[in-house]
This record gives sequence, structure tokens and C-alpha cells, in this order.
Amino acid sequence: DGDILVELVAHEDEQIFGHILFYPIGVFGKLGAIGLGPMCVDPWVQRDRIGSNLVQQGLQFLRDQGAPLVFVLGHKEYYPRFGFSEEATAEFQTPLKGPHFMAIRFRFGPPMSGRLIFPAAFGIADLA
Repeated sequence: DGDILVELVAHEDEQIFGHILFYPIGVFGKLGAIGLGPMCVDPWVQRDRIGSNLVQQGLQFLRDQGAPLVFVLGHKEYYPRFGFSEEATAEFQTPLKGPHFMAIRFRFGPPMSGRLIFPAAFGIADLA
């Protein structure tokens, strides 16, 4: 549906073995935010820091572009190493709330709160 902001792949020759995608998230009545996911790495190379490098490069690109914050629904022991926290989602409304829903804020400023609106492809009900 055209909901891709940034997509990175890790590859060698023509073999892709890692992928990360970032997409827009609406914040009802305010400036939007960004979502991370999916991110995946071929199981054969999962301990080679490929996923970490994809996350770091993607986040750095978004930070450099002036993105305010990025949300992720993911492993609660993996994503905090990049600065994601559940606490950063406290003022946002979504049915995804819980220990696996985290955010990282790059700069102070809007959006600071609000109802999150995900792309239709995710099938996440709006809380309206």
C-alpha cells in the first residue's frame, strides 16, 4: 500500500540474509511517527550481529532525517539494547500496549502523546 519509509537488506553477492523495514505510524491529530518491523535474519547467521547492524543503521538514518520517535513490537530483551523502552510508549494509545511494545525517542517534541494509527496491512484495530 505504499507504506514503506525505509527498507534495508544485508546481502552477499545476490544472497539476501537480513531485512528490516520501517513504516509510517499516524498519531491521531498530530505529527506522525515511525514503526520498525518486520526485521529478520537468516537463522544460519543470526549470531553474526547482522540484525543489530540493520537496526543501528536504520535508526541512524531515521535520526539523521529528523524522525521524532520509532515504535517496535518485539522481543523485550532484544530491543532495549538500542534504546527502546516500554516507558517511552506511556502516553500513546494502542491495543498493542504491554512489555513487548516499546519506543525510542530521538528528539524532544511532538508527538508526545496520542492514539496510534497503523497501516491497514497490519490489521491493528483503531481505538477510535
